[in-house]
Amino acid sequence: MASNERLREQMEESRVQAQQQNERDQQLCRDTYEQKIKDQKGGHEQNVAFMEQQVRSLESNVASRYGDVEEARHGCDKLQVESINMQRDVAYWQSQNELSSTDLKGLEAECKEAKTTWEKEKLSAEEHMNDLVVKRQNLELAMRQQQEAYDDFVALSRDNLRDKKKYMDTLGQRVRESESGLVRVKEQLKYCRSIRTSNMFLALNMFSL
Repeated sequence: MASNERLREQMEESRVQAQQQNERDQQLCRDTYEQKIKDQKGGHEQNVAFMEQQVRSLESNVASRYGDVEEARHGCDKLQVESINMQRDVAYWQSQNELSSTDLKGLEAECKEAKTTWEKEKLSAEEHMNDLVVKRQNLELAMRQQQEAYDDFVALSRDNLRDKKKYMDTLGQRVRESESGLVRVKEQLKYCRSIRTSNMFLALNMFSL
C-alpha cells in the first residue's frame, strides 16, 4: 500500500511536472505564436501599407497611362489622318510619276528624233562646209592667179606707159621742133610775100612810066 501510495505520489508529481511543463510549453508556444502572429500582423500591415502605396502608385500610373493612352490615341488618330493624306499624296505623286514617265518617254523619242535629224543636218553641213572649203581654195587659187595676172598686167602697163611716155616726149620734142620750123617757114613766106609785093609794086610803077 505504501509503495502504491508512493507510486501514486510520484505519478502525481510527474503529472504535475508534466502538466506544468506542458503549460510552460503551451505558454512558450502561445507566446511564440503570438509573437509570430504579431510579427506577421506587422509584416502584413507593412505589406498592406506597401500594397496600398503600390495601388496608389499604380492608380497614379494608370491615370498617367490613361492620359498617355488618350494622347497616344489622339496621336494615332492624327497619324491615321496623316497616313490617309500621305496615301493620297503618294497616289497623286504616283500618277504624276506615271505622267512624267510618259512625258519622259515622249521627250526621249523626240530627243532621239532630234538627234537623228541633227546628225543628218550636221553631216550635210559638214559636206557643205567641205564644198565651201574646196570652193574657197579654188577661189583663193583663182584670186592668186588673177592677182599674178594683174601684177603682170600692171608691170607690163607700166613698161608700156614708160615707153609711151618716152615716145610722147620724143613726139612732143619733134612737134616743138616742127612748130619752130613752121614759124621760120611762115616768117620766110611772109618775107617772100613782102618782097613779091614790093617787086610787083615796082613793076607796076615801071609799066606806068
